[in-house]
Amino acid sequence: MRYSLLGKKLLFITAHPDDESYLAAGTIYRNQKAGGQSFLICATLGEKGKAHLKRPLSDSELKKVRRKELQNVVKFLGLKKLVLLGLPDTNVGKHKKTAYRKILSMAKDFQPDFIISFGKDGMSGHLDHIAIGQVAQKTAKTLNVPWVAVSRPRSFFKQLRSILKRRRRFGKYKIRRKLPSIPNLKIRIDPRIKIKAVSFHKSQLGGRKPFSQFTSSLKNQLLAYEYFYVTTLH
Repeated sequence: MRYSLLGKKLLFITAHPDDESYLAAGTIYRNQKAGGQSFLICATLGEKGKAHLKRPLSDSELKKVRRKELQNVVKFLGLKKLVLLGLPDTNVGKHKKTAYRKILSMAKDFQPDFIISFGKDGMSGHLDHIAIGQVAQKTAKTLNVPWVAVSRPRSFFKQLRSILKRRRRFGKYKIRRKLPSIPNLKIRIDPRIKIKAVSFHKSQLGGRKPFSQFTSSLKNQLLAYEYFYVTTLH
């Protein structure tokens, strides 16, 4: 079955500010240009994401910074609505019941054609990604809405293992036994839009240019398309 996400009502459910930009900024922008509407529910404000800060910030200070960064992205991409759940960063898994109740209620109001979030692998293995992905998938199943997991090209998987091996020292990542779902849908995007969206999240770039941590070949792939695994749940 062939799917098209563009020109539709899309509900994106993420864990942290910047997830939306790295995973789907190009698709969100194209959907808006195609006459569709995109909604974003973000579980946390990413107050524990201090690894790349140039100067120390308290949790409350970083929340304000990352809220503003996310709001700038929402305005730039033309999202219809942003909802912040305010769950504690790195502890989304302890609040899945609350998240499900709130997200289900909002999803009923939004009436999306597709619900898009993290798959079982959490893309990067981040525990918050895995938890909110489970909530999003349960919501899609309850509402009988097609479920879409964000994915990556196959060439990304090997480098991802190396990146995660370094990140696990922060204690937020699960040792992955499964690779992300092989994408069955890819959407061509404007690389300038994706780079601009990621650039708004300055607190998480640490002075680096967006995508500079990847090889040139992989960077080109990540800036040419966005990748998804679409399925239906019964």
